[in-house]
Amino acid sequence: MLGTFIVTALVAAIGFGRDDPATWKPTLDKSCHAVTPNDRVINIDNATLQECISACVKMGCGCFDVPLTGPGSCRGTMSSIFKASTDRKAYANHTLPPPPPPPSPPPVMPFTLHPLLGDNAVLQRAPSKASIYGWATEAGATITVLFRGQTYESTVEPNSTHLGSLMWNVELPPTPASTTPENITISGLGAEVIMENVLFGDVWMCGGQSNMGVPLEQTFEWFHPDVCNDTSYPINLLKFPHINGLNDSTIHVMNDEPIPWMKSNYTNLATFSAVCYYFGKSLYRHMAADGEIIPMGMVMNEWGGSLIEAWVPDNSPATGELYCSDQSRHNRTGRTPGKLYNSMIVPVSNLTIRGWIWYQGEQDAGNPGSYLNKTGYACLLPALDDSWRHAFRQGSSSDPNFPIGVVSLHGWCGEEEAYCTLNPAERTDWTAAIRWAQTADWGFLPNPRLPNNFVAMGYDQPDPRNGTHCYWNTTSQTCQNVPYPQSCISGKEICPPPAGLEGGNIHPRNKLLLGDRIARAAKAIAYGDTSIAFTGPVVTGCVDNGGKLTVSFNDILMRGESLRIKVTRGFEVRSASTGNWSWVPIATPLGVQQEVEVVVDTSSVVSSIDAVRYNWLDNIACPDAYCDYTKPLINQSCANGGSPHHRHDTDLNFWWCFNPTEKIALYTAESDLPAPPFILDVVQGKCVMPGQAQ
Repeated sequence: MLGTFIVTALVAAIGFGRDDPATWKPTLDKSCHAVTPNDRVINIDNATLQECISACVKMGCGCFDVPLTGPGSCRGTMSSIFKASTDRKAYANHTLPPPPPPPSPPPVMPFTLHPLLGDNAVLQRAPSKASIYGWATEAGATITVLFRGQTYESTVEPNSTHLGSLMWNVELPPTPASTTPENITISGLGAEVIMENVLFGDVWMCGGQSNMGVPLEQTFEWFHPDVCNDTSYPINLLKFPHINGLNDSTIHVMNDEPIPWMKSNYTNLATFSAVCYYFGKSLYRHMAADGEIIPMGMVMNEWGGSLIEAWVPDNSPATGELYCSDQSRHNRTGRTPGKLYNSMIVPVSNLTIRGWIWYQGEQDAGNPGSYLNKTGYACLLPALDDSWRHAFRQGSSSDPNFPIGVVSLHGWCGEEEAYCTLNPAERTDWTAAIRWAQTADWGFLPNPRLPNNFVAMGYDQPDPRNGTHCYWNTTSQTCQNVPYPQSCISGKEICPPPAGLEGGNIHPRNKLLLGDRIARAAKAIAYGDTSIAFTGPVVTGCVDNGGKLTVSFNDILMRGESLRIKVTRGFEVRSASTGNWSWVPIATPLGVQQEVEVVVDTSSVVSSIDAVRYNWLDNIACPDAYCDYTKPLINQSCANGGSPHHRHDTDLNFWWCFNPTEKIALYTAESDLPAPPFILDVVQGKCVMPGQAQ
C-alpha cells in the first residue's frame, strides 16, 4: 500500500477525460487519481477534494481516491488504495461514498465578554473597581464571576447606552497592582469563559489622529536595542479597531469578536502606537524608580486624519446644552460631529481606566477658535474632556475626573512656504494657534479651565529629514533615493531636502522624547509627584521699560529648576502704531540664570508695543536644517526577535541628529523642557495674562 499524500488547494490544469497515454500513468505526488469504466487512470494535478469528487462523478469512475484524511475524505483513510497502474483493475468495483454531512454551526454562547476583556488583559488597579462585563441572551439571568476564590454576581438587564442590548456588569473589589498573572472565571446560562493571565495595573487610553497612530517600526527608536528587550516590562497592548463609518451618527454596538491583548514583544510593538507605548514604558520606569511596580495596559484608540469635532458630541451628555456655538464646523467638513465619539468612545466607556492621552490637531489647523467665544478648537477640547469623562463616569468606576494628557503639536513645514518662512507678514502660524488652543487659551496645563490636564511640548522636535529618503552617491555625486527609513547623509555629505520640505514631514519619527515628556507630566499631575519637573518655563508676566521688556516665569511650576537660555532668538513684539510684528533679541546672557526672568531688547521698535509672543511659529526649526551631522553614526539596531544587526551607514539615528539647542531659546536647566509658546497683550506697560482680562 502507498502512503498518504497531501493535495494542494487549487487546480492548475484539470484534464477531464484526457486521452494522452502519458496522462494514464498514475503519479504519487499531489494528484487526484481515478479509474474510468474504460480502465484508464485519470490524473488531475493539484486538485482539491471537492474537485476530485466532481471529476470522478462526471466521468463515471468506479474507483477514486482522495489523498486527504479527516472530515470530507473518502471513507476516512482511502488514500492508501493507490498502487501502480497495473493494479488499477483491482479497484474497478469501488463505489463513490456518500458526501460528508455539512459541518455543524458553532454553538451560540448564551453570554459573551466584551471584546476588550480577554486573555492577557490589564485591569485597573485600586482605588478604582475594575469591571468584568459583556452581553447575554436572556434578561434576568445571573452571571457569576469567580475571582480569587470569591464569587460576584450580576443580573442581565437592558442597557440604554448600547441601544437596548442585554448587558451584565460585575465590579470587582478594588485590587492592588500585581504582576502575578491570574485567571478570572465567568459562568452563567450553562456556559463558562475563563480570562487567563490577567494583570492589575493602570489602564491608559491613547487617542487622536495619525501621529498617535504612527507605529514603532516607523520611528528612529525602533532601531535601538532597548526596544528588543521590552518583554521584561509588564506592559500589555490593545489596538481598538476602526469601526463604523466616519459619517455614522449612531451609538455603535460592538460585536462579540475578541480584540486580543498583546504582550509588548518586538513583533507586537512593530505596528503599535509609538507615543502610546513610550508613554507607558516611561511612566512604568518613573513608578518603578519610586519602588512601585505597576503593570501598564495601553489601549490604542486613534483615527488618522480625524478632526476634533468627530470625537465630541454636539451637546453635553449631562446637561443637553450645546457645547460650542461655532455651527460653521458642520459646514466646514460636511460630516456629522460626534461620529467617532459614538463609534470609538462610547463602546469602550465600560472599561475602568486611569486616564487618556491625546495627540491630535494637525487636521484642525486654521480653526483655533476662542474659548470665550465658544468656537473652534479652544472650545472643543474642554468639551471633549467633559463628554469623555461623562461617558466613562456613566459606564464604569473610572475616576470621574480622570486625567487627560495632551501632546502639543510638533513643528513641521510641509509643502507650503507659508508654514516655513520666518517673515511675520508671510507666514500662516496656523499650527502655533492650535498649540495655544490645546490649552484652552491659557498657554499651559493644568489651568483653571482644564484643571486635571497636562501637556508635553513637541514643537522643538521636528523631523527635518523625514520625507527626503535619499543618500549621497559619492561616485555620481548625486542624491539617490533609497527605501524608508534611510535618510540623506553619507558621512558628512548632506543631500539638500526637496524645496518646501526643509521643515520635515507632518509625522516626525522621534517619538521617544514625546512619550517621556508626557509621562513626566502624568507623573506630576495624574500621580501627584511634586518633586518632578513637568513643564518648561511658563510665563507669568512682563514689564515694558521702554526699549527693554522684562519677561518673568513661574518658578513653582518649574519645581525649583533654573532657567537656561540657549539662543537669543525667540521673541517678537508688535508695534502699537503699525500692527507689524518684529523679531527682537534676548539681551540676557546665554546660559543658566539665577533669576527666572529674561530681558528682551526692544529698542529697534520705534513706537510703543502692544503685544509680545514667543516662538509663535508653525515650525521654529525651519527653514534651515539644524541636525548635527558631524557626530558618529550608531548602527546598532534590532530585528528577528531582538538580535542586533548592522545597518547601512546612511541610516539616520535619533541619538545624534536631534539637537534643539540651536533653535529654541528657553528651557529648564536640568530637565531640559522647552518653554511653551505664548502670545500676550501688553497693556499700560504690562502683559495681560490669560484669564485676567476675561
